[in-house]
Amino acid sequence: MKLYRIKENNKWGYIDIEGNIIILPMYDAAREFNCNHALVKKDEKTFVIDQVNEAVLCPQVSSNQFLHDYSEGFIGVENEGYYDRNGNLAIPFSKGQLGTPFSQGHAITGYLKSFNRPKTIIDAHGNIKMTEGRFYFAFTPSEGLLPIISKDNELKEGFMNLQGEIVIECQFNSSNAYFSEGLCGVSNRKDNHNGYINHNGEFELPCQFSLSHNFHNGLARGHSGYGPLIGYFNKTGEWIIPERYTAASDFNEEGIACVRHRRKHKYGFIDKQGNYIIHAKYHYAENFKNGLAFVSFDEKYSGYIDINENIIWQSEWNDVVIRGLCYSGTVPNGTKLRGKSIHSLLLAAVM
Repeated sequence: MKLYRIKENNKWGYIDIEGNIIILPMYDAAREFNCNHALVKKDEKTFVIDQVNEAVLCPQVSSNQFLHDYSEGFIGVENEGYYDRNGNLAIPFSKGQLGTPFSQGHAITGYLKSFNRPKTIIDAHGNIKMTEGRFYFAFTPSEGLLPIISKDNELKEGFMNLQGEIVIECQFNSSNAYFSEGLCGVSNRKDNHNGYINHNGEFELPCQFSLSHNFHNGLARGHSGYGPLIGYFNKTGEWIIPERYTAASDFNEEGIACVRHRRKHKYGFIDKQGNYIIHAKYHYAENFKNGLAFVSFDEKYSGYIDINENIIWQSEWNDVVIRGLCYSGTVPNGTKLRGKSIHSLLLAAVM
């Protein structure tokens, strides 16, 4: 069962895909369900609940303590460790230690107040697989490759495999940090224009994009010059949808993207040919996920719609958290700040 966050009378709860309230609005803060669990907060206490609103984990988390959603069956809590889905402490931390969400069976751990102390890569059993040496660990692994940053003055970026072997030498000024559909956006030019490399470090697309994100469902979003508008191109570099949006999301698995109209300044939804399947008329919107899309109908009311624009839920809910969209004026998502501290790396991993 998929559950969706709602807010009513300044409290958070959850509904199902038909709009039925499954968990009454009772929490002061709440995150989305992930791995059938969600982080919630009530009366200054943080809980992890399941889909029947039973608390499976009650870590003693302070307001400035890091913890992240479940990923691959684990949730990490600063100073404590990784808990499994049953609330058992599976991988303990030392004091001051925290870690990223797991990705491909691995996570990065480090110490928040010790900048020079090397970070480590651990597996799902807590075994240390690698420790930082000549390189910073820049981000969690994707498609079997871990982004790294050289520790010399140039801070060039490259990739190693999960056995610690350098696969792609550190030669790029910046990168999108992870592979998707066999490609990763990188730059080796002074103007930071991006191209795309394969798993061997060979360029499949030359550095010709001033803003580009990784591929999803065969298309990547970005723009070719320094103008403000965003479009979509395929893996040959052909622009399938012209640069005409002031904000845009990746395409989801159903081939739908959320975009903002450049003149109306309203949000709608398009298919992979650029045709509107829901016209741009929403004050704000996020892409469809598990059958529903979050939208703001105006500056006061928000809720969820289905693909036929049926309103599944609507309430007074105006503190929208913007995520998942690419806005004009942003720069390529390089990893320079990610690799230097576990703090910046964790923030990048959970955003």
